[in-house]
Amino acid sequence: MTPRLTTHARERCVELGISTKRAKRVVQHRTSSYPSSAGHDNNGIVVFSASDSEIAVIWDPDDNCILTVLPRTQEQYVRTSNGFEVRSA
Repeated sequence: MTPRLTTHARERCVELGISTKRAKRVVQHRTSSYPSSAGHDNNGIVVFSASDSEIAVIWDPDDNCILTVLPRTQEQYVRTSNGFEVRSA
């Protein structure tokens, strides 16, 4: 079944310049996921798709609803004198 999007998720699609269909495809063709932060009051999981490496979505499987859309960024860890630093690639 096709997931629906919250108003916030639709607004994020506009901000990122992507279609809502593209966000829905991430859920429909998901290849990886993990639980989202426990600090949020929802049942969301972070979902990725191998067919779209530029975005991820937070999806509530119980409601079949996309809560938000996120850009996927590459990070690299660089050793510093104080430990490690995270830098965008």
